[in-house]
This record gives sequence, C-alpha cells and structure tokens, in this order.
Amino acid sequence: MNKDLLIKLLEQFKNNSISKAEIIEKLSKLPFEDLKFAKIDHHRNLRTGYPEVIFCQGKTDQQIKNIYL
Repeated sequence: MNKDLLIKLLEQFKNNSISKAEIIEKLSKLPFEDLKFAKIDHHRNLRTGYPEVIFCQGKTDQQIKNIYL
C-alpha cells in the first residue's frame, strides 16, 4: 500500500463510502498478508519507497492474479 492509497482509504472512511468494518478488515492485513503461496508486504512502499514485486516462478496465473488484486 502506498501513501496515496492509504489517503484514499481514509478519505473514503471519512466520507462514509466505506464502513468501519471494511476499513478494519483492510488495515488488519497490514503490514503483511499471507496467501499461503505468497506473503505480500503491503508496507514495503511506505517503508522503502519501492513497490512490492511478484516472484512469478512456480506460481499459477490465478495465483499471480490473486497477488496483484
């Protein structure tokens, strides 16, 4: 998650376009989300300024889509 996405999420909450439960669910996955086949570092961009990358070798197309989304 980058700063722009975090700001957008907080603005959505402020404007009541996202519920408290939804924002808690999204924030509870931070900083890491374990998908069993990949561990996503949602805070990498905030910490380092570089986005997360996907190591695709050995992953199915569907797994890669799940990581990206």
